[in-house]
Amino acid sequence: MNIFMEQKSCLVKKIKQTDNGWNLYPVDEEEKPIFISRDNYSGNMPPFFKWPWQQVRLKITQIQDFQVSASIDDIMLFEIQEKDYPEEIKKRLSYGEQLEKDWDEKQKKTDADILKALNGYLQTWPRNPHLESQISELKICFRPYLQLHLFKGPSAADYVQRVNLMKKLCEIAQRIYYRHCDDKELLGAASGYLKYGIHLFNDVFPSYNLRVEEIEQAVKDKSKTDVTLADYYEVERLLTEELPSIEDDLLKRYLNYTVRDILRYYARDLHKLSANYLTDAWGKRICVDEQEYQRQFESMELLKYHSLILPEQFSDQTIKEFIARYTLK
Repeated sequence: MNIFMEQKSCLVKKIKQTDNGWNLYPVDEEEKPIFISRDNYSGNMPPFFKWPWQQVRLKITQIQDFQVSASIDDIMLFEIQEKDYPEEIKKRLSYGEQLEKDWDEKQKKTDADILKALNGYLQTWPRNPHLESQISELKICFRPYLQLHLFKGPSAADYVQRVNLMKKLCEIAQRIYYRHCDDKELLGAASGYLKYGIHLFNDVFPSYNLRVEEIEQAVKDKSKTDVTLADYYEVERLLTEELPSIEDDLLKRYLNYTVRDILRYYARDLHKLSANYLTDAWGKRICVDEQEYQRQFESMELLKYHSLILPEQFSDQTIKEFIARYTLK
C-alpha cells in the first residue's frame, strides 16, 4: 500500500443523515464525526439498530482528505478505482511510489554492504566443535530456534558459522533479559514482555539504518539518551566484550539491532509460553519446558525469525516435523 494511503477503523455509536450524505459518530468522543458523501455512496446506509452487545465497525481508506473506500461491518459502501482519482491525488500517489522505490534501493544497498562485511567477519571465526552442546545450554525459547537452523538449515560450513554467530547473539540477549527480569517471580514473564516485547511501531529503536552519534547530537541531552538508548548501549558493551573485534560500523550496528530484535521475540514467546502452562488442580506445572514448547510451538514467533544472518525460512511442515522428531534438549 502506498505510504500516503491511510486505513482507519473505528466503532460507530450513531449515524445521522444530512442533506448530502451521512455523519458517522465514533464511539470515542474525542474523534470527529466521519462524513460519507452521497457523491461516493448513493445507496441506503445499513440499518443502525443493534443489540447492546453488538458493535458497528467503520473502515475507511483515504489519501489525505480524499476517501478511497468505506465499509461498515465488512459491507462495502463504495470503492473508487484509481483511474477515477482526482489528478492531484494521482500525483501524490506517484510521489509516494517514487519515495518507496528510492528507499527500497537504498535498503538493498545497505543490506548488501552488511552481507559483504558479515561474510568477511565470519571468515575470521574458528570452527566451533561444541556448537550443538552450547546451544543446548540456552533457555527454551532460544534453543529450538537455533536447533532448527542447525539441524534443518543448509549444511554448508558458512551457514553453520552463521548459526554459531547467532548463538553468541542469543547468549547476549539472554544475559540482558535475566539481568533485568526474573521469570521465576509472579508475573515475571509479563514484566519481561512489558519491558522488551512491546515497541513503538512494533520495531526496536534505533534501527541499524541510524547512527547513534547522530541521535545523540540531535537530542543534545545525555539524561534523555541514557534512557532512550539504554538497551543499545548495553548491547554495544557486550558485543565488544563477547565477540571478536567488529571493524565495520554498519555490521556492528546490525548485530546490535539483531540482539535487541531477538530479545523482543524472546520476551514475547516466553510470556505466551508461561501464560499457558498446563497445571494440575493445585496450580503445579504438569509439563517440563520442552513439552510445553512442543505443545505451544505454533504460537512461537522466534521459531520463524529470519535475518541477514540466518535468512532461511522454513515451511510450516518442516517446523512441525522438527518439533515432532527432536527432544529440544
